[in-house]
Amino acid sequence: MLLKNLTKKSKSSNTGRTSTNFKFSLCLDLNPISEYTWKDCLDLARRHGRAMNFEKCAECCLAYLGRHLVPPSSDVVANAIMPRSLKVVFACGGNGSRWGRFMNTQKQLVNTGDGLSLIQRTINQFRSCMPTADFTILCKESTQERFKNISGASISLTIMDEETPVGIEILEGTLQNPGSDSDILWIYGDVYFSESAVSTIVSAVSGDCRYPKFFGRKHRNHKFGNTGGELFGVYAPMHQQSLLREYYDFIERLYIGFPLRRRSSWEVLALLGLMTKQRGRHIPRPYLVEDDAEKTYNELVKVFQAREFAPFTWIEIDDETEDFDYPCEYLERLLRTVVWIGTTLDSRK
Repeated sequence: MLLKNLTKKSKSSNTGRTSTNFKFSLCLDLNPISEYTWKDCLDLARRHGRAMNFEKCAECCLAYLGRHLVPPSSDVVANAIMPRSLKVVFACGGNGSRWGRFMNTQKQLVNTGDGLSLIQRTINQFRSCMPTADFTILCKESTQERFKNISGASISLTIMDEETPVGIEILEGTLQNPGSDSDILWIYGDVYFSESAVSTIVSAVSGDCRYPKFFGRKHRNHKFGNTGGELFGVYAPMHQQSLLREYYDFIERLYIGFPLRRRSSWEVLALLGLMTKQRGRHIPRPYLVEDDAEKTYNELVKVFQAREFAPFTWIEIDDETEDFDYPCEYLERLLRTVVWIGTTLDSRK
């Protein structure tokens, strides 16, 4: 464990190993001992962590990483896929209650160690693979000034009302009316994506577009110490958007009558699995007969808990990709990266 007593969430973390295969670019012309070694950085960060000074811990890691990491390029890759008309929405409108005021910034704007904000890094990754897509950042009016410095062509800001509830209503409201001429790829803005995860998502939305797709990780990844039950994005092809919206409406009604755990896209995904399991390999319109409401709810909970999703709607991303719900997850990412860089440079001496 890299940090002790950071939070309960990180006590069982097993991320101190150095055999991970993170994909970063290094500034190899820099001397790692020019100021202090990675071990010195790690020791100092741990001391700050034990003193509960987590921002100092992060600043220490960022100072080291800033000398050795090269940000991912936004240049179009040689094998870039030119998909159909596609609108990519980066969701940055949440309240961030679990993140709080850590580092005095929103988690989507936190430094990832290479000098880029998390959302800028994510946009660069997707833009290099799908240069013709229409990119937009969804944020609240009170935070729009913070996102105006995000660079890149074809990137716009969509302002959501301050009173808009956080949850499935935001994604549901993003879905276009019947007749929309664009597919929608919804990406959560607090996710740190690996290059392979971006490639998987881009390939999925550029291929079979008959069904909506949900990208995430079902179970805990013990190799990287990442939690399970994570959703990273949702894809809604234009001819399925009205039907998918009915599923979100259905969950809304079911939530009111039988309170679900989260009223999130997870329940929508479970409902898709339940409906297709009963009706065969297609996506029927959701139904709710009053006499069967409780039965439907109980079956939905079972599917959700067992993660029995329709295989043609679920895309598993089981690597170092993770979202930053809590500061401890961000700190663990920084510390793992320091260890990876330090051991890599030591092996090349």
